[in-house]
Amino acid sequence: RRQMFRGSRIDITTKPIVEQMRLMRLNRLARHVNSNYEVNVERRDYFPILALPKELIALIFSFLPIKDRLRARVNKKLNSIEAESKYHVKRLIIHEVWEVLYPNPPSISTQYMLLSTMKSYSSDMIRKITNNSSFESLEITLIGSDKFHRKVCHLIKEFKMDSLKLDIRNAYMKKGTIIDSFLIDLSESCKYLILNDLYVCTITAETLLQIFMNIIDGSTLLRSLKCYLLKKETVTSFLRLYGITIRDGVVFSNKRIEAYEMLPEKIRYRFYDGSMEIAVGVPFAYDDSNQRIEKKSEDSRSQNECSQRFEYVNIVSNVVPCMFTFHCFPY
Repeated sequence: RRQMFRGSRIDITTKPIVEQMRLMRLNRLARHVNSNYEVNVERRDYFPILALPKELIALIFSFLPIKDRLRARVNKKLNSIEAESKYHVKRLIIHEVWEVLYPNPPSISTQYMLLSTMKSYSSDMIRKITNNSSFESLEITLIGSDKFHRKVCHLIKEFKMDSLKLDIRNAYMKKGTIIDSFLIDLSESCKYLILNDLYVCTITAETLLQIFMNIIDGSTLLRSLKCYLLKKETVTSFLRLYGITIRDGVVFSNKRIEAYEMLPEKIRYRFYDGSMEIAVGVPFAYDDSNQRIEKKSEDSRSQNECSQRFEYVNIVSNVVPCMFTFHCFPY
């Protein structure tokens, strides 16, 4: 018995099913590329994909999500074309999770790479991404602390990116990775940097001041730095090095500044010296039982607790568009 498939004769009694499916896919591709091109599947007279210009093949690869490009098994020529081509992604999220329950489908603006803690990965795939891809926004969340994770942290500064959000969940890994030299390297690699949960890190006030001054004089790529759960002592030392001290709600400065006391919502004080703006606020705190305390303007006790336990500092320069944001932990 014979069956006609889009003008091609396929003997379904003699050809393996897999062979039929392969020829069908090639037939469809050829018809999309050139509707006037006649294909004879039995003679394998189908469209020669490798005969396409390299630029067109690279364009085809650019429509594939990054994770699919990494998993694709292609011949030497296609692999060479893919490796030499340049790709731009608006937003990439690399997220390590305990269990992948629902895979996130890629969208036009966002792509996902979900890594499972139950699997092993090679850092070669991360290096491959750094070689030929650029990103407007990159978000990386890591849980483990083995050789792969250390290598990823080492390769982060090689990414071509505008914005980076980094969250290292392992305390041991975080403490050994996010140090002064690492922060300086990142400040030279992206414009906007967000670092989460730095309560165990040993970043010094001197390094923060160095990065801040580099932003002011334009000698670094960074324009915005947000650090969450830095030690409060580190942030107050940074402000002191820059010439600003806050004691018992009173501001002292060796610069001529304007100070404004705001409503006790998110911003408590604002200071302006003509070249930068500093905002100090108290968004929320935790009591001894680790229960979140919402700050309410009519509750002075909650305000006092918040001011002792948790502080929000926002520094904005008006000379060069930049921002320093700190959420401080009291120890």
